[in-house]
Amino acid sequence: TFNIQLMDGKKEVFRMGIMRNGRLHSALSGAEWTSVVTAIAMSVAEGLDDNLPAILIPDDRAWDGKTLSSVMRGFSKFDYQIIRSANVLPMPPAPEV
Repeated sequence: TFNIQLMDGKKEVFRMGIMRNGRLHSALSGAEWTSVVTAIAMSVAEGLDDNLPAILIPDDRAWDGKTLSSVMRGFSKFDYQIIRSANVLPMPPAPEV
């Protein structure tokens, strides 16, 4: 689950990251950062007119096979097209295409 924080007490901030144990973690690895940015893009695309195409191409960021497989399964719930490139193969079980 990703989240965006805009206020820290009375101070305006902009932090985005992954929620873990009820806390926002914004110091992310390249793969985590790409996943968060893609999740935001997916949320924006879901609000588009159904007649408009949406194609997302996440940045390739040092994926390991286990992380790539997990992220691909999460992306599979998206109603539009995601083009995923990586220089590693996903570890089984790979998502169905």
